[in-house]
Amino acid sequence: MSDTERILNELKAQGVNDSTHVSISYLDLSGIEVPEEYLGGHGPGIFELCFISCNLKKIPSAVFYKTDLNRLHIIDNNIKVIPEDICKLKRLNTLSFQENLITELPKYLSSLKNIQHFYIRNNKLKELPEYFKKFDLRSLELSNNPIEYIPEWIGGFSNLYDLGLEGVLKGIVPKWLYKLSNLQELRIGNNELENISNELGKLKQLRTLSLEGNLLGEIPEVIYELENLEELFIGNIGLNSLPIKLFDLKKLNYIDLSGNEIHLTSEWKNQDKIYLELGY
Repeated sequence: MSDTERILNELKAQGVNDSTHVSISYLDLSGIEVPEEYLGGHGPGIFELCFISCNLKKIPSAVFYKTDLNRLHIIDNNIKVIPEDICKLKRLNTLSFQENLITELPKYLSSLKNIQHFYIRNNKLKELPEYFKKFDLRSLELSNNPIEYIPEWIGGFSNLYDLGLEGVLKGIVPKWLYKLSNLQELRIGNNELENISNELGKLKQLRTLSLEGNLLGEIPEVIYELENLEELFIGNIGLNSLPIKLFDLKKLNYIDLSGNEIHLTSEWKNQDKIYLELGY
């Protein structure tokens, strides 16, 4: 049996045929091209496509005929260029190119007027182009890119509720971030931050906060003002004790402490309200 036949048999075993929505998730095709009919032909009817770890160097051409497509995920591949044909997908609401090799975001992406969720974590992006400020973004993931400057106009995304800026802030949290009053998820880990401004307390809607990998040494006092906080990621921040004052955050149910040499008091050992991820 050839490699191609083996892959197609695996797809059929998942219930994928020439008229089925295919989600090639965590299936390494190793350069094997899936026939067009296994992407549903050239017609509409697919609303979400996911290609994860498929060793893709380019987006399959059949994707651009999916005129009903709302969400496209091309994750952990080898994509270097976003082709202009993507502009045919006028209904796209979510676009994810995480973990690829993309260096720039071409201006023709500005024609995708309906984009609200954009993820480009772990690429080679050097800047976020100004035309992006015309989008009504709800989610923006820029973490772990060699971006030289994070534009201030991101602070104007009044509907933004999910923001990832890990490894791109260069030791300073910009003041415009505290204008994003609707933020529910914020990831600013691995930025060499030595302290966190009290202005973070303005983000009253925060449910998930990641500060991991910074140089904090302790839990910033402002954390206790975040009454809606549910998840706190503080791994590898040089922490050696965990204040019981965290119990005052009534909605807090998860703390990631991985990588800290921490001694837990009896209060923490005997409680079952907050799950502690110790990383060992």
